[in-house]
Amino acid sequence: MSYLFVWGIDAESVRRGIVVDACSSCRDWKPFLVVDHFTSAHVYLVSLSEPRFTGSVRTCLGCQTTFPFQPTRYAEVLPLRAAQTMSLDEGFRRCLPRVAQAGESGAASW
Repeated sequence: MSYLFVWGIDAESVRRGIVVDACSSCRDWKPFLVVDHFTSAHVYLVSLSEPRFTGSVRTCLGCQTTFPFQPTRYAEVLPLRAAQTMSLDEGFRRCLPRVAQAGESGAASW
């Protein structure tokens, strides 16, 4: 008699929101999509545990370059719909208020 044992790791990505920052690739202020990554072990495609957070990245919406996400850098992560309703300047002021107060923006619009 033979048995089939199916096990492995499931990966899941969740879009958290938008931040505004300087893109080192574009060399301009851009909105970034923040994505959280999770993994969980499974047997026979049934999860054995709650998903475990493994990290976050931010992807420039201009050039599509992905960078590490440092949550302590940002005052807030804006909701995804903010990219459609908010100016780049307003997003910049909300995400990086200390930098915005120093007058380093140069941001215009999404």
